[in-house]
Parts: sequence; C-alpha cells; structure tokens
Amino acid sequence: MSEIVQVKFDGGIAAAGQLHFYEYGRSQYALARFIATIEHFRRTGEVAEKITSATYVELLVSTPTRGSFVTDILIDAFKDGTAELMVASFGALFAYAWHRLVPRREKTEATIIELAKLRLQLEQEKTAQARERTKQVESLNAIVAGERASTGEALELLKWSQDIPQDISAALDSTPIERADMVREVEAEAEREEEFSTARGQLEKIDETEFSKLTSRLRAMVYDMTLPLKRSATRMSMGAPEHSRPQLAHITSDIVKLITAHAAEEDTKWITGRVKSYDRDSGVGKVKSKELPRVLNFIVPLSERQRLRDFVLVAMQRDSVSLEVRRTLDESGNPTSLALLNIELGDDEDEVG
Repeated sequence: MSEIVQVKFDGGIAAAGQLHFYEYGRSQYALARFIATIEHFRRTGEVAEKITSATYVELLVSTPTRGSFVTDILIDAFKDGTAELMVASFGALFAYAWHRLVPRREKTEATIIELAKLRLQLEQEKTAQARERTKQVESLNAIVAGERASTGEALELLKWSQDIPQDISAALDSTPIERADMVREVEAEAEREEEFSTARGQLEKIDETEFSKLTSRLRAMVYDMTLPLKRSATRMSMGAPEHSRPQLAHITSDIVKLITAHAAEEDTKWITGRVKSYDRDSGVGKVKSKELPRVLNFIVPLSERQRLRDFVLVAMQRDSVSLEVRRTLDESGNPTSLALLNIELGDDEDEVG
C-alpha cells in the first residue's frame, strides 16, 4: 500500500510559502535519502550503504503548498510480492527510528519537573482528599523525586501550565512560548508511540545491531534535511497528512542540535549502577552510576523489552547491578543517554526472567 509523508516548514518566510532556494535544494536531497534509507530497511532488513539504482525506492512529490511550506511525498507501494515486508508500514518504522534518535530535551525534562513541584504544592494546599487527587499527588511526588514523567503525564503538566495565572507563570524558568513548543514536542512523542505500537510485534524482531546502524546512518542526514531551519523557517514537522492529528516529528533548531551533536557508539559497554526508575509502557528509565557524569535516561529497545522486563524490575530494588549499554555521546565524548541491552543481577540472576 502506498503511503504519504507530509513535510511542513513553518515560521519565518516559510509561513508565506517561501524558502531560501539553496537550503531547500540541499534539504530535499537529504530528505529523499532519509526516506529511501528507512523504506529500503523496511523492505529488506538491511541498511543501504548508498542509495543507488539497486536500492532506489520510488518517491513521488507534489507541488509545495503556499502558506506554510507543505510538501506531500508519496512512497510507492512495494510491488515485488516475493519479499516479505519487515514492518507493516513506513510510518511505524519512521516513528520508532525517530523516537530512538530524539530523546526528550533536557529543558523540557527540567520544565516538567518544575511544573510537577508547582502542581504538587498547589494540590497539597487543597483540603479535599479524593481518591483521584491522592493518586495524582503520588504521581507528582514520583516525578519530583526523579522518576521520568510518562508521555501522558508530561503532556498533561505542560498543557496545565498554559492556563495557570500570569504571576505564577512568570516565576517559571520557561516562557509560555517555550512551553507551547514543548507541548508540540511531547505531542509528537505521544503520536510516535501510538504509531509504532501498531507494529510492535514486527519491530521487536529487528536485530538491535542492525537497527543501531540504521539510526547512525539517519543521524548523519538530519543536518542537511533540516537546513531551512537556519534562515527560512523556525520549525519543521513530518508525518501523515492528517491535519487533525499531531505530527510524528516536531523539529526545531534545538532538536537538530540535539540529534547531530550526538553519536551512538558501535560497541557496547558494561557499567555498574543503580536503576532509579523505569516506565514499562515507554521502555524508558533512569540510571545512576559512578561511571556516568550524571543520572542518565536509558531506553530498552523493543526487541529486548519483554526479555528484560523482570530483570529491570528486580534491578530497581537493588543498590547496584551490572548493565550492558550502548552509549550515545556528545561532541565532547560524554555520554548523554543509553540503550540498555542486558542486566546481570548477581547471585540471584537465574531466578529472574
């Protein structure tokens, strides 16, 4: 089945349907390679070294729409019935790959914790002790204590902050405009989770080493793909052309910097640390270790999530466990996030899993 990916540039001169031509030309070439690389992997399970006639994927493009600079890209249906598709849809694989490329921004994480503290203070001042309020206070306490807010919790806090009194809003470290951008960021996060959950069984079968090669290849294309964000636009989005739904990717210059200034290591490492929290729905948690510069987020790949679930839950009850991780490093070589691939619990490890 053919699929359409809608790419939209907005803000700046893009809001009037214009882009600087050089930026536009470079970005479209990179975007074609980006989409073709994902689609080739979807069809074959292999990362193409180059996009050639042997690996080419048929892409058709419509005339860009004036207003915001909107382009619809048609990915032609795969006609060779002898090969089995790796994943049911391009959208599902793109959503999962982008999810792995883009961690939640540190500024967004810090704002969510700040909002949780503020919300907790306001809730504790109320006298009502309804059951739902008690659950909410427990959730807020967990976020304040260092647990990562789930996508739903983060989105609810950010949207709540848009309606708080101006005097309270002014005391926050983020501006209303910044928080509106964070809403778009987390809405895209939620949309990706929903999109790739429909193909979870197929995504779980993808070899993690091959998938790491894919995301490394895609990461190198992001800078050129988003060039119009330098002078022509302030934000870019990618996803299905359904205007009633948030997009799968919300991209700003900050997010581009976050992606392009980091690189995942090819080799894995074992570290000793403590698992501080874990969200079973998203597969994201936090780990503290003397071998890391600070508490870092980790993600358990879909291919390993079921196998490691009980190990992670037991690890949270222990002061120290051994973790096999693939680190993502910044330009200085410091780790910024981790993919968790294995856990050794010690003497009782065989009792789990």
